[in-house]
Amino acid sequence: MAHSQELREQVESCLAEGRWAQAHARLGDFWRKEGRTAAANYVLSCYEKMKSHLPLVPARIALLRSMTVEPLVPILRSAALVEGIDAAVHVGQFNSYAQEILDPASALYSFEPNIVILAVQTRDIAPEIWEAYADLSEAEAQAAVDRVLQAFGVWVRTFRERSNASLVIHNLEKPVASQGVLETQRKIGQLAAIDQINAGLRAVCSEHRGVHLLDYDALVAQH
Repeated sequence: MAHSQELREQVESCLAEGRWAQAHARLGDFWRKEGRTAAANYVLSCYEKMKSHLPLVPARIALLRSMTVEPLVPILRSAALVEGIDAAVHVGQFNSYAQEILDPASALYSFEPNIVILAVQTRDIAPEIWEAYADLSEAEAQAAVDRVLQAFGVWVRTFRERSNASLVIHNLEKPVASQGVLETQRKIGQLAAIDQINAGLRAVCSEHRGVHLLDYDALVAQH
């Protein structure tokens, strides 16, 4: 495969001559080789010049989150563009995912997305399990699990009633067990509690069309 600089030169030549399909192909090669934020900015600038000449498929993607995702948006858009998808991205307000799903007049529904990603960190939705598990009784731990699953169930049902968009839910990531080897001495340990939530999330997703579960721990491990 050509070096990155050579690919950029080929892209620039194609753009200058109006060879849009070839520029698109070379940008794909460039992105698959580089695939970082700096490369994303270059890819986006190129598509601004040529996307009106390409048969791109439009997509509207909403990100509901309890984490910082803004730096990922150019990467998401670039990865989509080289695959022929022109993604418009809506980023929800930080930690306001519940309100955006439950409020029928929220910016989420006004955006009319095709795909919604719900990315909530364990520490935000289950702080007692993440930070203070050693202080919980088994009954309190189970109550926390039930509370989280009930919340997700309400959100998914409400969203499905109001939107036909596909919904992708991050499952909950695990910390290093706070109790070490004592983790296995409790009926419902910290990691077991999160496993129980994730199993419940799989069940919630299976009950609704177009709702999918993303293994967040596996995603982090991969990258």
